[in-house]
Amino acid sequence: MIRKRFTDDVFAKRDITHVRETVRMIAVYHDRYAFLEIKRDDIFGCLRHLETLGGGIEANESHAQAIQRELLEESGWEGEILRPLCVIEDTYHLIQRRTISHFYAVRLIRQSRPYAYTEEEKQLIHGLVFLSEEEVLKELSALDKQSIQKLIYQRDLFAYKCYLETC
Repeated sequence: MIRKRFTDDVFAKRDITHVRETVRMIAVYHDRYAFLEIKRDDIFGCLRHLETLGGGIEANESHAQAIQRELLEESGWEGEILRPLCVIEDTYHLIQRRTISHFYAVRLIRQSRPYAYTEEEKQLIHGLVFLSEEEVLKELSALDKQSIQKLIYQRDLFAYKCYLETC
C-alpha cells in the first residue's frame, strides 16, 4: 500500500491535538469522476473548491461500511469498491488536526436516493459534479492558492494519480 505524508505549509504551525481517520473515494461512473462541490465561508476562508467523496470512520465501522455510508450520504449513489489505492496522512494546523485518509477506487452503480446532508454539510456541500480525466487533472493541479484548497488538492491529486497508475 502506498503511503504519503503532507505537511500544512499554508497555515501557522500549531500543535496537533487530535487525529481523525477517514475513508475517501476516487469515484468513477463510466468515464467521469464524481467530486463534491464545496463552497465555504468559515475559518478557512471564503472560497470554492472540489473534494473527493468521503468522511470519518465511525466507531466499530469497517472501511467498507464507512465507504458505503459516506457514498450514500454525500451522493445518493450506491457503489462497488474496486480496490484500495493509498493512505495519505496530512495535517491541518488551523484546526490542530492530523487526518489519516484511506483512499479507495469505487465504481458508482446507480443513484438510489437524494443526498442526505447533515445541517453542517448543507452549509458546505453544494452538490456533486462529474468531471472527465482532463478536467480532474486541470482542477486538482491548481495548487498555487495559499488556502485549504491547496491542502485538499495536493491530497486528492496524489490519490487520483495513484488511481490512474493502477488502471
